[in-house]
Amino acid sequence: MYFLYTLLTVIGAVILLPWFALVRLWRGKYLQGLGEKLGLYPASLRASATGGEAVVWIHAVSVGEALAALPLGRLLRERFPGHRVVLSTTTPAGQALARERFAPPFLADGIFYFPLDWPLPVRRAFRAVRPALVVMVETEIWPNFLRHARRCGVPVVFVNGRISERSFARFQRWRWLAGGFFRRVLGDARLFLMQSGADAERLQELGASPSEVEVTGNLKYDITPPAPGPLADWLAAEAGRRTPVVVAGSVLAGEEEAVLEAFAAVRARYPAALLILAPRKPDRFAAAAEIVSRRGHRCLRRTAANLSMALPPDIEILLLDTVGELACLYQFASVTFVGGSLIPGGGHNILEPAACGRVPVFGPHMENFREMAAEFCAENAAHVVRSGGELGRVWLELLEDEPHRTALGQAARRLVERNQGATERTLDRLAAVLQESQPHPERARSLLREALFPLAPIYGLAGWLRAKAYRRGMLRSHRLPATVISVGNLTVGGTGKTPFVGWLAECLLRDGKSAAILSRGYRGLGRGSGPGNASPGFAAQADEPQLLQARLSGRVPIAQGRDRYRAAQPLLARGVEWFVMDDGFQHLQLERDVNIVLIDATDPFGGGLLPAGRAREFRSALGRADLMVITRAVRTPGLEAALRRYSTAPIYYARTVWDELMPISIPSGAMDTQDKSSNGQPRYFAFCGIGNPDAFFSDLRRWSGQLRGTVVGEKSFPDHYRYSADDLSAVERAAREMGGTALVCTEKDARNLPLPLAAGLPLFACRIRLVPADQEAVYRAILQIAAQRRGAAV
Repeated sequence: MYFLYTLLTVIGAVILLPWFALVRLWRGKYLQGLGEKLGLYPASLRASATGGEAVVWIHAVSVGEALAALPLGRLLRERFPGHRVVLSTTTPAGQALARERFAPPFLADGIFYFPLDWPLPVRRAFRAVRPALVVMVETEIWPNFLRHARRCGVPVVFVNGRISERSFARFQRWRWLAGGFFRRVLGDARLFLMQSGADAERLQELGASPSEVEVTGNLKYDITPPAPGPLADWLAAEAGRRTPVVVAGSVLAGEEEAVLEAFAAVRARYPAALLILAPRKPDRFAAAAEIVSRRGHRCLRRTAANLSMALPPDIEILLLDTVGELACLYQFASVTFVGGSLIPGGGHNILEPAACGRVPVFGPHMENFREMAAEFCAENAAHVVRSGGELGRVWLELLEDEPHRTALGQAARRLVERNQGATERTLDRLAAVLQESQPHPERARSLLREALFPLAPIYGLAGWLRAKAYRRGMLRSHRLPATVISVGNLTVGGTGKTPFVGWLAECLLRDGKSAAILSRGYRGLGRGSGPGNASPGFAAQADEPQLLQARLSGRVPIAQGRDRYRAAQPLLARGVEWFVMDDGFQHLQLERDVNIVLIDATDPFGGGLLPAGRAREFRSALGRADLMVITRAVRTPGLEAALRRYSTAPIYYARTVWDELMPISIPSGAMDTQDKSSNGQPRYFAFCGIGNPDAFFSDLRRWSGQLRGTVVGEKSFPDHYRYSADDLSAVERAAREMGGTALVCTEKDARNLPLPLAAGLPLFACRIRLVPADQEAVYRAILQIAAQRRGAAV
């Protein structure tokens, strides 16, 4: 479905390209910022994402969203002074306002255009920005962007979210076709913070999980007084001579005539009246000026005004042909009008005049602000009009009854103040999500794997037929007279199975259970070996059993063999009653009482089936799982929703935890020659040969405090790689080229290094543990499932 969506949007863009080019030549629109929209970002933006600080990416579509994001961005700066904040927009008007109000480096470290929602521009944007959190203001949903963010472990939080009745009705019409796809897209977001209960209900109806939808209020109520500028200072002097001042803001095409009709009625009663007319969109500036002139009004455009001189007395209308100055002008208004509402334009923000104590007057078409408009009307703090003539009558009534006008204005201001606080509530939720964030690069597929892609369905079909043959009894499974707990995964390596097996074995040992581990070895290593502790030939066997042997200090026997039923027989004779089968999800020859599947949040489905990706089976195989554990994450609702399509098994979480940095080889005097530019701290070059190397590199960046140094480079090798002396020499050369002063690998890699070691740089191994977030709950759930299968008490 993603491919079809991308294809349709690309075809649409190609078809409309001549129109875009024509409008670009005519109005200078659409193609502005095209390079950035294609993901070609300047070096200055890439520089803003370097240095190790977490990056918060705020996206505001246009002017209204950028204004709503302003107090949020300011408070983010205050609460997280060590983080970087960048801002993107979609429209040129939003970009202009952002560059004025978020000017780097005071509020934003970078301002740029949001990428087109195609895979390549999105990937380029993520590589340039490297965000730890994406904050989407309101509810602009881009499927490819959200999917890539989820794949990179970057949480996306929608703030100030709203779903208009028009958008909701449009979705309902197409729900039969795209409902499932839309639910999947919404599942990739981390959290939706909505403006109102009605917005939250609509979003849940669209497919968002209720647990990920919260009501925090409308950020736009938390508006800050606009900073005074030259225009405001000029009008402060003019307001005393030109009264009353009428401000008509955010006016759309089709409303100018009605506003001018209403102003004519005011002008007939108050000849010195001044109208400030602010078109909503920059491409209407020239057209609005033409309409004003055609009706015989004397008009001055803001860009042509000389602010050092008084306003000419014959000027009736000041046309505001700039962006970002409207908010500070409502304070001079006697009466106002908020556009986009006399025609079906959805309405615009009525809070700016209300915050200044002015009565918002608007039309009936306030679909985008329905709840807000209804609340203002219920509090008798606004007026609704339906035509230019009615607008003129309301303006005159307010102008002629100053006490009434003042009372309405004060009610409007109190309503704004009463609804403030959404920004703080939103910030608290963003802080919690940011703490959970574990971003990492998306795994790339080599050209060889791309070439092997056509073979993937054949591989998947073979695995599916094999599993079905076991399920139907066509292939035989053996049962041991003991409890068997399988720990496995859907992909090849990289989920943390071996550390989890070690943790589970320790729990069983703690409970006094007679337990053992069944391991298959790797590529035939350990084939036919029996149980026991370390032996002279053990170093030549598989790396994972060695790790378990060292971790458990020989307290739990380990048997290796491809046929784990046969490997278990000697242990049964020794009285073992509990077996933990390492990497057993696909080992269907042995029946199990509990099927635990570990899923790495950084690469849950391996990028596709083998041999093109890393997945061993179709995702539907998760239906065999009794319990699923998502690793390297605190919470991933999008991934949970994806898993729920294939399994109803309970889901738990586990995180990698730093244990220690073990010295493997320290050449004499090596640690005394650290580069002074690194303040005497090591500069590590990391390398590993595991199933998901990006996960290890991401963990190292997260553990920079425990490393007491910095990681300056990375190099990966195939899973279970057995290093030669030449490999180690190549790693050292790469480290020295990048200024590295030490090497670091995984504990698993340390078992595969060449002996004797001849490293010129200090070499360390990082020992980690995989610990469930709620250890006791996970352990008890495993025991309960096993007891139910065995018909015994827990």
